[in-house]
Amino acid sequence: MGLPGWREVFDKVERAIGAPLEDAVASPRYGTAVSFWVKGPAAVQRAVRRQIDNKLAAVLHLLNVPAHTDVQRLSKQLTVLASEVRALSLPADRISTYVEQRQAELDAPKKRAIGSVDGA
Repeated sequence: MGLPGWREVFDKVERAIGAPLEDAVASPRYGTAVSFWVKGPAAVQRAVRRQIDNKLAAVLHLLNVPAHTDVQRLSKQLTVLASEVRALSLPADRISTYVEQRQAELDAPKKRAIGSVDGA
C-alpha cells in the first residue's frame, strides 16, 4: 500500500522548493525583509501621527489654546521645579531650626535677669 496521491505530490513539491526556501530563510536579507515588513507599518503610522500632531498643534496655537506638547513641556518643568523646591526646603528647615535655637539662647539670659529682678 503506497502513499495517497496528494502526499506524493506534496513530497515532490517540498523536495523541489524546500532547500531553496531554507537557504532564503537562513540569509541575512530574509531577516532584514521580515523586520522591515513588521516594523514598516508602525514607522509609517508614527510619521503620519507626527504630521497630524504638528498640524493640530499649529491650529490650536492659532486659537491660542495649548497643544499636547505644550502641556507635556509644562509638566516636565513643573516636575523639575517641585524637585528643586524639595531640595531647598531641607536647608530652609535646618536654618529655621538653627534660628529658633539661637533665639532661645539669646532670650535665656534676659529671662534670668527678669526673674532675678522679680525675685528681689
